[in-house]
Amino acid sequence: MIILKIKNNVGPGNQMFMYARAYAYAKKYGHKILILSEISGYSVRQNILQYLNLDKKYVKGFFKLDWTKNQYIYRLFRKIIFDGILKLPCFHQIVNLANRSRIKENEIILKKYHCYVIDGYWECHEYFDEYRDDLINQYQPNYSLKQEVIDMIDKIKDCQSVSVHIRKGDFKEFGRLISDDYYEKSMSEMMSKIENTHFFILTEDKSVKKRYEGKKNITLIDFHTQHKYIDEWYVLTKCNYHIIANSTYSWWSSYLSDDKNRVIIIPDVKSYLKVEKDNSEQMYKNYYIL
Repeated sequence: MIILKIKNNVGPGNQMFMYARAYAYAKKYGHKILILSEISGYSVRQNILQYLNLDKKYVKGFFKLDWTKNQYIYRLFRKIIFDGILKLPCFHQIVNLANRSRIKENEIILKKYHCYVIDGYWECHEYFDEYRDDLINQYQPNYSLKQEVIDMIDKIKDCQSVSVHIRKGDFKEFGRLISDDYYEKSMSEMMSKIENTHFFILTEDKSVKKRYEGKKNITLIDFHTQHKYIDEWYVLTKCNYHIIANSTYSWWSSYLSDDKNRVIIIPDVKSYLKVEKDNSEQMYKNYYIL
């Protein structure tokens, strides 16, 4: 049995990395996966894995705390389960710390009747590259898409579509912003290589939206659906070409694109290391698909 531990502060992209690592282990060693989510009812994060078409052959089920908005009940359950029970000697810990998230570590050989707890980030695609096709099939919404999402996908399929994810938000606070110049140059590069490009821009920043709003070859993605985070990310995967940020959210949109001729533009290593100060050049290479 593999217990996948989803922490309270883990965003959508990181959840997908964590599941991909657990899935690769499960498929290779014949284990089942139980997903335990620390994401509480009052958290700003969303437990997105429950809304994806995960492989039921390997996923035994979910245990999640987002049924409660009472932070005291949440903390009590969290302490008992995550800080108590899962730390017992019968649970073997497989941990990938944040400062090593983009370094490929040696694989632990799982024993058949042992129980393992997977905890960490696992942001290196080499862990699960051989199962990419499986993940493309699994990282699909398991609910009916709203009409506005379907219409956007149809529009994307009808042109030379380029996804652009401009991450601002908390990246401003943490000093992780890739410069706007990167996006402008990347869009110009796409236009010089590909005729009749149409850019589909996803950003939460109002000033960026204002800058691109109403331009002829640009569509802003901004849904108001129940599963906004998944829907917006999902339409990005349908694009032919991608300009991605230093964000796991846009990383997955390009990785899961099923266009065999897809072109992906990534930040150059110098710009990347300037804002990702805890990373190294090797971590950059392990993270991006080069």
